[in-house]
Amino acid sequence: MAGVGSTPTRRKTIYDLPQEMLDRVIGFIPDSESLKACALTHRAWTRASQEHLHAKRRYSWMDSKFEIEPTQYSNPDIAALVRTLELSSPPPPSENRGAWEVLARFTRATRLEVTYLDWVYCFQEERDYLSATFGHITHLSLTDCIWRCSEDFVYFLTAFPHVTGLRLKDCVVLPVDEYKVLDDYPRQTIDAFPAAALRKLNVEMSFPLVQFTEFNPLEFIDAWVSRFPGVVPKELRFVWASTIGFGILPEYLRVMGPVLRELDIKHGGGSSDCDDFGLETCTSLRHLVVRGLCSPGWPGDVKPRSFTWVPRMLSQLRSSYLETVRLDIDVELLPELYALDFTKIDSILSGPHSGCIKHVTIAISPYMFRSAFDSQNLASEEFFSRGGTEFVTFIVDHMQGLRKLGKLRIVASGHPLSTIRLTPDGDIFPPASATPLHIGDFVSGW
Repeated sequence: MAGVGSTPTRRKTIYDLPQEMLDRVIGFIPDSESLKACALTHRAWTRASQEHLHAKRRYSWMDSKFEIEPTQYSNPDIAALVRTLELSSPPPPSENRGAWEVLARFTRATRLEVTYLDWVYCFQEERDYLSATFGHITHLSLTDCIWRCSEDFVYFLTAFPHVTGLRLKDCVVLPVDEYKVLDDYPRQTIDAFPAAALRKLNVEMSFPLVQFTEFNPLEFIDAWVSRFPGVVPKELRFVWASTIGFGILPEYLRVMGPVLRELDIKHGGGSSDCDDFGLETCTSLRHLVVRGLCSPGWPGDVKPRSFTWVPRMLSQLRSSYLETVRLDIDVELLPELYALDFTKIDSILSGPHSGCIKHVTIAISPYMFRSAFDSQNLASEEFFSRGGTEFVTFIVDHMQGLRKLGKLRIVASGHPLSTIRLTPDGDIFPPASATPLHIGDFVSGW
């Protein structure tokens, strides 16, 4: 009972939560209408709600009649909340000044995602507009974009001098016969090489093979990637994801190899024929991730996917600084789990040239697992009860070299309760006693 004259203690409410906790709670709200309601509920909620409500803005000119309202984000304080911009088929500044005047208001945006950019040729005026509007961008994603030639692509990139993360998905230059149509346009003068701040490069290729033969993505190497060793510090992470085979991956690795610190590869389909992966120049490589192993491939594939390229690629590693290797296995059908030659992989990674390797991780994705008799997705515990444990035992039995060196780790990824770890004596610990292993961001987490 409070004493006479004392001030009653006020009961704490949800509005008294620490700001960082409140930000996290509001971050789970999925829709804009609920965020708007939260912003009007209490002044303590207003800022956090507005930050999430305006964090990402998307504008699409796929409909030729679309126009941005001139009054949008005329309040600088609200415009400053936008962190990510998604632009689909944006018009050149010379064709729609009004739209670019609105886009210039997002002075605090750090991520720019552009799809279906078909300017082909970037005039100096347009490049200057880009630089003035988005020169502060640190993460740039370009999807389905076409340039006349590699020099034009490089000239376009000079508008983003502070980019540390760049994602290129199905970006190409014109075929030679179409390129000649634009010969009258002058070659652009590149006054600054656009890669000095780059730390992560994603290259994703998924277009059909017929398009791959017509549009030549290899051209990007000539005027840009080949100059990486003289410009980019030796801290580059390169992510390669392809559904049309390895294609030009070896060429990329050869020319940028000296500055590569991390290499992340996902072979999602297409031919796996590759004798030389170009790894001889990757002499400073510290971390290697190979994803999508043991997955069945596309529906209707005549032949099962082959993974004989994995030990062949590992045998070509030449870096004396290599610390970690991770093989991500996407499990679907139990027979496919045995597609990898674990004995050969173990022999390579536990051999005399692997002294600096601290650990080799085999990461299994049980949420993809399906038995041959049941099409439903199985929970992680069902995975191990219906064959997964046998697979783990199979790995241990065939990777004795790494196991004896204490460098073998086997984890189940994709489910918060499914992380397991191999102990030095070969036992499998239950999830509760496991130390979660950082699996890293996915391929498109640029």
